[in-house]
Amino acid sequence: MKSKKIITEKKRSKKNKYFFYYLILSLILLLVPVFIKNPYYLHIVILVYLNSLVALGLNVVTGLTGQVSIGQAAFYGIGAYTSALLSLNMKISFWLSCPIAGLVAAFFGLLLGFPVLKLRGPYLAFATIGFGEIVRLVLTNWYSLTKGPMGLIRIPSPTIFGAVKSFSLTHWYYLILLFLVIVIIAVNNIISSRIGRSFRALCDSQIGAAISGIDLSYYKILAFMLSAFIGGIGGSLYAHYITVISPEIFCFDLSFWYLCMIVIGGMGTVSGPILGAILLTVIPEYLRFLKDYQMIIVGIVMILSVIFFPEGLVGIISSIKKYFSKSKNLVIAGSKSTSS
Repeated sequence: MKSKKIITEKKRSKKNKYFFYYLILSLILLLVPVFIKNPYYLHIVILVYLNSLVALGLNVVTGLTGQVSIGQAAFYGIGAYTSALLSLNMKISFWLSCPIAGLVAAFFGLLLGFPVLKLRGPYLAFATIGFGEIVRLVLTNWYSLTKGPMGLIRIPSPTIFGAVKSFSLTHWYYLILLFLVIVIIAVNNIISSRIGRSFRALCDSQIGAAISGIDLSYYKILAFMLSAFIGGIGGSLYAHYITVISPEIFCFDLSFWYLCMIVIGGMGTVSGPILGAILLTVIPEYLRFLKDYQMIIVGIVMILSVIFFPEGLVGIISSIKKYFSKSKNLVIAGSKSTSS
């Protein structure tokens, strides 16, 4: 009985501790626009949130199920163009065009998921690269719909029941932060659910998952659809935030960039893609003078992280925590032995 009480008390203290941390973090995030007055720096923070959202979507298919996808920019672009065209041509509000953009991207995720069911490893990666190139070429050459290389301009911003007619940078900060929090909660719930456990089993061993009775085809396609849906939502947010989009934005480099975010941050976790997005959004802003050499540097960092830190930044942080907790326990044990 005493042991059970001790365990429950420890759990409660942990919950209270995490609740306190989350409360402090929430207050800091809510007060960011108050302290960051420079529009450029606030814009970088917004891009960090947006990249974190899209990287979390890619993490569903690559981090949780182990299917290497290098086509997230295609779903990002599909969501951006769908939402922009609905707003420009059909005068549909952002609040309706955004979920539609996610659903259209999810439909294309379904279309991609079927033909690549039997593919693994590099073959799957090449298939997703091909899909991304097809989407980019369609956006470039379908001039009557997408305006081709000229792109779409003057994409309207959201309005809030007539009260807010034009979104400021601060409004966009809170809106994208809200979407990011929703995606974080959703992905966290997926990981801890039966679907997430099936994804993990599929990632560990497809043969073992099949023997356990897991429908491989269903969960592979579901992973692609969820990843595409989140990517489409991110594309919609990007289109209405920047107000100008063109096909060259949604290229292979962007897909590779998102893959780097989850690999460097830590695949299969919620915090990993966010850490990777922070690193690969902020650092390039300070390396603009290197121009084309940025990708070389990121490639080298990615290779080193895969070789020496396969669990990414999340693994490094957890190992540091373990080291300090061990040293703390040793100090406590030493003090007890000396006192006795």
